[in-house]
Amino acid sequence: MSRAFPLVLVFALAACDTVGPVAVSNPVVAPVTEDLPAIDPADVATVEAYHARRAALDAEIRAAIDPSASGPQACWLLPLGHKACGGPVEYRVYGASTPSAPEVLRLARELYALDVAAQEALGLASTCDIAPVPEVRYADGQCLSLPPDGAPILH
Repeated sequence: MSRAFPLVLVFALAACDTVGPVAVSNPVVAPVTEDLPAIDPADVATVEAYHARRAALDAEIRAAIDPSASGPQACWLLPLGHKACGGPVEYRVYGASTPSAPEVLRLARELYALDVAAQEALGLASTCDIAPVPEVRYADGQCLSLPPDGAPILH
């Protein structure tokens, strides 16, 4: 066997597209606390009304999130909601370069404003734990998130 064979084999294997997900270091965190919308007082008049509106917003956000991305730099973290102690309730990952991205951001801002309004109007409290920030990855044109336990989150 030629001495060049191992070198040729290395180059041949390197040419294969077997690269796994690329870690996105320091992903952009969507600015959900800016340009907040006014909240309809009826949505925070009772705990039941608040929970109903919050569930509807959450469903709209889930439906609007598109994990497609033009590259790793387009994979953003989306903080969702607001705890009375401060900080988001959770994070999700989305493709900030998709046509639905402005709607996702608008809905996330509405959810943040709704939580703040409900806490003020209804005197709601929350746990003071910190929402885990998922690890953001990019693979095959898609943004992925890995929670601290490493299991992929499907969006």
